[in-house]
Amino acid sequence: MTRTKALVFILVLIASWIMARTEGGRIADYGLALERPFRRRFWQGAAIGFAAVRLLGVMHAIGIYRVLRESGLQTVRITSRGKAARWRR
Repeated sequence: MTRTKALVFILVLIASWIMARTEGGRIADYGLALERPFRRRFWQGAAIGFAAVRLLGVMHAIGIYRVLRESGLQTVRITSRGKAARWRR
């Protein structure tokens, strides 16, 4: 974990703790449960994320999805029956 990410995590943790104290709740109410953190929702999210990445891999393998680098911008092309859609970031 880089220093920046660690700092952001600590700041979010402090802000969540302050809001929990202000609202009379617990820090677990903001999704930062320290007791039994790997519960059902965590594993559901992990499975959905893994399936999404695998789907992109399959789409790339059969030629539907391509990621190209053009002049420093990431270009994503999704082709469908000869037509192409482009997004630029």
